[in-house]
Amino acid sequence: MKSKTSKRRTTVQAGVADPETLLKAAESAPNVFNIAAYFRPLYVMRKKGYSWRYLADWVKGFNIEVSHVHLHRLYTAEDARLDKLTRQELRELGMPREMIDERLAKDDPSKRLVARDPDDELAEKENEERP
Repeated sequence: MKSKTSKRRTTVQAGVADPETLLKAAESAPNVFNIAAYFRPLYVMRKKGYSWRYLADWVKGFNIEVSHVHLHRLYTAEDARLDKLTRQELRELGMPREMIDERLAKDDPSKRLVARDPDDELAEKENEERP
């Protein structure tokens, strides 16, 4: 004996589009915003201190509709992808030398230190105290 629920699952509800209609709509939908092509201008604007909210409004002037949250997520994902590339691969993408140098400097731990090493400070104090 078949249950009523199994019968409902197999029949198409009234008003639901058929799969072919859905496929046609999917094929005619515009492509999603591709951050890779716009990474460099966004990078430049972020270096100038602009917020994600401002940038989302700014790109609307260029017919790009994206929320500030989504823009930040896309940018972060693209940034992580670029971090995995070599100097040569970044050059091939057309990234300028300054951006490549800055990006690769992140890999060097000594370039990320913003404060002096406490051990160096102690050694200097000890040297100053010695006659």
